[in-house]
Formats: sequence, structure tokens, C-alpha cells
Amino acid sequence: MWNKDIKFKDPVRQNFMIRDFTGGICNTKSPLRLRDNQCLDMLNICFDQEGVLRKRSGVKDSNDAPISVDVGNETLLNAFILEPNPNEYGYLVHTTGGFIYYTANPDDYGDANRKFIPWNRTNTYQPISGVQFLNKFYFVDGGLSIMYFDLNELETLEEPNFYHIIKPPSGFTPTPKPATKGVTNQAIVSGETYPHINIWYEPCESELEDGFKGSNMCEVKPTFIKVHGDRLYLAGNKDDPNMVYISDILNPLYLPASLPIQTPPVGDRITGLHVFSDSLVIGRRDSVYVLFGDTNRLDVGTPYVLRQINTHTGIANQNCTNIVNDYLFYVGTNGQCYKMQTTKSDISRLTTTQLNLDFDFTLPPLALSVDEIRACHTGFNPVDNEWYVQLGEHTVVYNYKLMAWTRYNNIDNTCFITIDNKFYIVGKDGAFNIFDSEINYDVLSLQQTLNIPIACYWKSKTIDFGTPTRIKQIRDTYLVSESWGDFVSDIEVKYEIDYVEITKKQSVQNEVALWNKAIFGKTTFISDNIVRSLPIMVGRRGRTFGIEIKAPYEYCGIFNDIPSVFDTNNMDVGSLIYLKDAIDGSPDSWYIKTEYNLEKGTYWDKVDDITYYFQPMKIYELSGTYELKGYR
Repeated sequence: MWNKDIKFKDPVRQNFMIRDFTGGICNTKSPLRLRDNQCLDMLNICFDQEGVLRKRSGVKDSNDAPISVDVGNETLLNAFILEPNPNEYGYLVHTTGGFIYYTANPDDYGDANRKFIPWNRTNTYQPISGVQFLNKFYFVDGGLSIMYFDLNELETLEEPNFYHIIKPPSGFTPTPKPATKGVTNQAIVSGETYPHINIWYEPCESELEDGFKGSNMCEVKPTFIKVHGDRLYLAGNKDDPNMVYISDILNPLYLPASLPIQTPPVGDRITGLHVFSDSLVIGRRDSVYVLFGDTNRLDVGTPYVLRQINTHTGIANQNCTNIVNDYLFYVGTNGQCYKMQTTKSDISRLTTTQLNLDFDFTLPPLALSVDEIRACHTGFNPVDNEWYVQLGEHTVVYNYKLMAWTRYNNIDNTCFITIDNKFYIVGKDGAFNIFDSEINYDVLSLQQTLNIPIACYWKSKTIDFGTPTRIKQIRDTYLVSESWGDFVSDIEVKYEIDYVEITKKQSVQNEVALWNKAIFGKTTFISDNIVRSLPIMVGRRGRTFGIEIKAPYEYCGIFNDIPSVFDTNNMDVGSLIYLKDAIDGSPDSWYIKTEYNLEKGTYWDKVDDITYYFQPMKIYELSGTYELKGYR
């Protein structure tokens, strides 16, 4: 027969290798079209060395930051670092409940230097906008007046004065010529509200007659405040959302009537003020304007010039911009992230570049709405060259060097602050937190101080080895990882072959020969912290191949009782819960989900030592072999 002449070749074993994990998350392309170093999703994985996959460091309260303020049952809304003296810092926070706290002397960790400043305002859940200008801290909240504290009084007085900048009373008598400066007056206001001092500036005759100054217009109702050059800039007036108010030179009490600059009133509104390069960037909902210059006079200085620049979109809010290596990074009102190269560009030339072409926050795994993205806040870590975007409970991180995105969880915070090139995560409880490479857990302190394990995983692209129609026999794989002298690192590897999951679990153990721990034939007697290869047998065939590397233990929250069967079905084996105030009166403890135990009638086992689950993870390479089986 004719088929006797056909020669079938034996399948040839071929190798594959993944050793570069630094492409970051990509959810905007087909899983088959990702680059080899990109992934479908990754959680709590940081970009360590070139191509190495590592679980991020744990988060803990910093010991060298300004004093953390215990806000009790309140929630921190905003935090500011002030410099009352050279090389010294003060810490001022705004919380719900209508209070501002100030804490000085970073060497004293007691409560003696914490000062409570009651602040009776209408909306206590809207964070203030503030800035230090000379030796005073100015802040606004949308009310009729600009408020400030004197930093010297914050440091020295037990009850510092609270100043309100108001409009001068009508009918005041201006100082006659030849005076060139007006006078400052103040009056103490007492009553049911917190006592404060009304302060105002009365221009002299020369200033009132000056065509470039005029009367004092202080009732501006601002919600944004910024210092640029030697002036104070304010915006966000709900009654006139297109106006930018400007103070006189080195005189924040005087807002001349001729100085405000109006952006085009075309139905857009100002969303924030930002300083970039030598200009003031005015972010609006649908556009961006830039204010150049330093004066409205024509005879001295550089006159003001307001110019629209060509951008993809507007700027989402006041707290979503950072200067990153001479670029202005910001979150746009369309839910995407951008970097601005320069403000000095012709309107016909685009000045922004999109940063998240590969990672769209509106798509899974985040699947956030545009409104949720607009409510973000951002921060820049100059040491690691990473830009952080906090999106509710999600933290996404952009690595400037690799131009790649990753994401974290359990880093719920109010703001990011960088002090002396050190990056701090300011928690809602008032604590200054940092990443610590020496710990492998997060410290949860909103309800109580609780050390929780860090869950992490990395999901590869869909791999077809360039032959999507051929069937492949996946034989074995090799996981190259690292061991530690003090930890046993459990690593779970999941393979998805034609949408069927296959789970393999491996433990990377210390390789040092220890008496009563080393196992002959299994443990290799060599030095500590080695890079070793673990063989994992697969033995499945299919057309496409996917890999997930993960830590098999995940913290799922605080419970008052063991979850029901229905709740348990939503948790994987290895889920960890903290049982607090149990109904049966048992003490607080950790539990882990296991396979169903018929004798106990439950999925849950009590954890005797939670520190076992505080494990590092570092993956250098994943390789393996496969055979092409044909077109069947």
C-alpha cells in the first residue's frame, strides 16, 4: 500500500525558557500577542533585578519619620510636612471630625507635642488643600476666607492662633500718599466656634490708583492653593470655576483686583494647580492651560501669558501629579496616565505621551470606572524610580526604567510623601509607613496591630510556541528559585493547558546540612541562599499553555466567626483569616482553609504559628521541555 512509503519522524524534544519577567501587566492585547516578558496579571510582585520575579517587601511603620499621629476613630484626610526650621520637620494632618493636629520634634515619640486644633467647618470629610509659604502654612477649603497658621506659633504656643484672611471692611480709609504700602489689621473673633483672628490688608492710595493692582478682593472661595515664584495662587471657586486668583509679591494677604486671570469660560472647569518647570500648569477637566511670567506689569519683569497647550486630556484632580525625572506625570480625566515633556510648545504639537498603553485600569483585573480613577492620588519614589497611583484599594506602580506596570494590594493610604529622597506611605490612621526589605509581611493597624502575610502571583501570557495549530506534549518544567536560611518558601505553580488547570506545589528549602533536618537523597549539602532547580512533571498535551507562579497563602480579612460553607466556596485552599471576638468565646487566632475534613466537619484548621506564612519568594527562571505531536 501507498502508506508503507510514509516515514513518520519521532517527536523531537524541544526546550523553552522564561527568564525575563519585567514586561509588566498588559491587558490591552490578546493573550497570544503579548511580548514574552509581559504577563496577563501580577500582584504584589516588584521589579527587582533585571528580569527577576520577587515578592514585594512588607510595609511597616517607619521609625525615622516625623511622629505618627494617633487619630483614634477618625480617618486621616490629608497630611503635610512643614519646615519650621532648617533640617527640622513638623507634621500637620487633617482628619474627619473637624480637627487639625500638629506634631513637632521628630525625636520625641510621645503625645506631649501633639496639638489639637478644632476646626468647625461645614464639610469635614473634604480634605483641605494647603501649602507652606515663607514661615506660614496657608490652606483653603472652599470657604469665604483663606486660613493660615504661623509656624513659629505652632512650635512654641500650646494653643496656636488660627488666622482667617478676609476682605477689608467697606469704607476703610487708605493710607495717603506718599506711602507705597498699605497696612495690615486684625481682630480677634470669639464665640461658640473655635476662636480665631481675622486679618486683612488695606491697600494705600498709591496701590488703589495703580492700574496693575487696585482694591483687595479676598472673597474667592478657593479649593486649590499653590505657591509659584513669590506669589500665592488660588483656584477652584465654585461660583467662578474658570478664575485663577494671584496675590501680590510676597504678600499673601493682598489679592489685587487687577491680577486674577480667567481661563476661557467654555463650560470647562479648573481641577487643580500644578507647578512644572518655570510655569504654573492649570489643569482643567478637558484641557490644560499654562501661565508663564511673573507679573501683570508691562514695564518690569516678565508679563503674564496664558496659553493652552496640546494634551490628550485634562488633569483629574489636585493630587494626581508628580515631577518624575523632569517630566510631569499625571492622571487624566479620561482615566489614563500621561507624562508631559514641556510646557513650551506650539499648540499644534502634542506635549503629552500616554504611559499606560499596555495597562488599562478600566479593564480586568482592576475594572475600575473612570470616576473611580479620577479620585486617585499619586506619589513618586525617587530612589526606586517608581510612580505610585492609588486607586481606592488598588495600588498600581509604574517603573520608570523598565516602562512597565505592576500592582499591589493591602497598601491602603491617604497620601504619599517624599522627605529627603525617602518615600513614605501615609496611612489613614496617621502612620508614616515604608517598605522594609527585611520583613515579608504587612502591618495592619487600622483596627489593631496585625501582621498579615503577603499574597502574590504572576500569570504568564498564553504560550503557543509559534505553532497554535500543533498539539504539544508538555513534559517537565524546572523552577529556578532561591532558598533562605530562616524560611521555607512554598511556591505553587499552576499550568493551564487548553483552559484546564493543573496545579503543582513546590517548597524551596534551606540547603545547608542541618542535623535532624537534612534528608539523604533529597537535600543537597551546599551553601545557603543558593539558586536551585526544581523539576516539576506535567505530562499533559494541548495547543496553548499558560503558567501561574504564586504564593499559596492569601490573607482574606478579619472575621467574627468561621465563614459559612457558602462564603468558604469563594476562598481557595490556603486562604488565611483572622478570627476575632468569636461567638464561642475562643481567643483571637488565625485559621487556614484546607480540604474538607469529614471528621471535623469543616474546611478550617487553626494556625499555631502564623510566622510560617511570612515567606519571601524570588524566581530567576522557569524552563521546560515539550514535544510537537502533529496537527491532530
